[in-house]
Amino acid sequence: MIRNKYIILLLGLVLLIGCRPKGIISSREMRDILIDLHKTDGLLQVCGYQHGYDETRNIYYAMVLEKHGITQAQFDSSLVWYTNNPQIFNKIYPKVISRLQADFDNEERLRDERIAQRKQDKGQSVLDVEDGNKSSLRPQDEVQKEY
Repeated sequence: MIRNKYIILLLGLVLLIGCRPKGIISSREMRDILIDLHKTDGLLQVCGYQHGYDETRNIYYAMVLEKHGITQAQFDSSLVWYTNNPQIFNKIYPKVISRLQADFDNEERLRDERIAQRKQDKGQSVLDVEDGNKSSLRPQDEVQKEY
C-alpha cells in the first residue's frame, strides 16, 4: 500500500516536471521560430545592420512572430521557460542548427546549379571556374593553329 503511494507520487512528479505550462510554445514551434529568427539575423547582418539597429531588428522579429501567430509576450515567456528547462532546450537547438545547415547546403547547391546553367547558356564549359577564367575556350571560339 505504501509502495503504491510512492509510485503514484513519483509518476505525478514526473508528469508535472515533463509538462509545459499553458501558454508555452511547443518545442516544435519554438524550433521553427528560432530557425526563422536566426535567418532574420543573418539577413540583417548581410544587409549591413549590425549593432545599434535595434528598431529595425525588432520590426523584423515582430514579422517572424506574426508569421507564427504568437505575440512577443508569448515568445518571451516561452524563452524564459525553455531557458529554465535546459534538458528540453538542449534537444531543440541541435535541430535548429541541423535545419539551418541543411538550408544553407541546399542554397549552395542551387547557386552552383544556376552558375552551371548560366555558363552553359553562354557556351562556356561547365568545368570553368566560377571566377570567370579568361583562358577557357568556348565552342564558338576559333582555334588558331600555328605551324
